[in-house]
Amino acid sequence: MHNGMKGEFLMKVILIVLAFTAAFMLQDCGRTEMTQASQGREKKVKAKSNDLEIELTLESQKIRTANDFLATAKFTNRGAERMRLNTLFLGFAPILLKVQQIDGTPVKPTSPPFPPEDDGHEGRVYLKPNESVTFTYRGVDLFGDDLNDGKYQFRFVHENTDASKGDWTGSLTTDWLAFEVDSSYRDKEAQSNEVRGDPQS
Repeated sequence: MHNGMKGEFLMKVILIVLAFTAAFMLQDCGRTEMTQASQGREKKVKAKSNDLEIELTLESQKIRTANDFLATAKFTNRGAERMRLNTLFLGFAPILLKVQQIDGTPVKPTSPPFPPEDDGHEGRVYLKPNESVTFTYRGVDLFGDDLNDGKYQFRFVHENTDASKGDWTGSLTTDWLAFEVDSSYRDKEAQSNEVRGDPQS
C-alpha cells in the first residue's frame, strides 16, 4: 500500500474512532443530566403549553410507604382569554403520573378506574385569566403494590389533541421530581403531634 493510501486509510480509522467516542460521551452526558435533575431537592416544577400552566408539587420528599405519597397539580390559565378545560381525566393519577426508580426502571401503577363517557359537557371547567383549578394525587390511588425502600422520581404527562369540542389542546410534560421511600422513616411533625397518656377509667 502506498504511503498516500496508508495515510488516507489511517485518517479514516481515526475519524471513525473519534465519532464513536463522541457518541458515547454524549450518551453518557445525557444519563448524567437526567440523574442530576432527579436528585435535586426541588419540591415543585412547572410546565406550560398553549397558555395552560401546570405547577406540580410534591408534599414530602421522604415517605415511609407508597400510601404516604401525595402530590398536587395546579392548572392555571396564563392567557388573556377565558379557557375551556376538559378535566375528565385530570384526576386519574395512574394515567397522568409516570413513576420510575432512580435508575430509570419503570414503576407499574395500579389499574385506573373505568374512564367516564365524554359527552362534550361533563367535566368542563372554564378558567378566567390567571384562574386555577387543583387536583390531588394520593399514593393509595397511584400504586398497586407497596414500594420497596429506595429512591424514585415521577413527572406529569398529559396531552389533548381533540379540538372539536372547544377544549384546551396541547401537551404538558413536567420535569422529574424525586422522592425516597424509607420504611424506618417517621415524620418529625407526626411524632410531635402524638398524644401519650395513661388510659382513663
